[in-house]
Amino acid sequence: TDVDILSNIKGNYRSYSSFRNPSGIFITRRLPKVRVMIPCYNEPLEVVKDTILGALGIDYPKELLQVTICDDGSRDELKVLVVEEGRSNLRYFARKKGKEHHAKA
Repeated sequence: TDVDILSNIKGNYRSYSSFRNPSGIFITRRLPKVRVMIPCYNEPLEVVKDTILGALGIDYPKELLQVTICDDGSRDELKVLVVEEGRSNLRYFARKKGKEHHAKA
């Protein structure tokens, strides 16, 4: 669930906090790139929006953080929400409508 994803991010953040120098600034050359995948299937838009904003608000260098929305419901309004957010590190991915899909996980 979205809560599990965010709690995992918070837990992993603690291990990365050691990458800060004494002034509190990240040493980016030592940090890995991180991709947060948010799976969706017809959840209320407000719930998804709050999850997106929470993931984007992580205290991590923006150039190393990418948030990807994986929309299994292929809702146009969710795509619009992502586009309107206008963040370069926010991506939208959806299954194509009308195609038969197997192995959903």
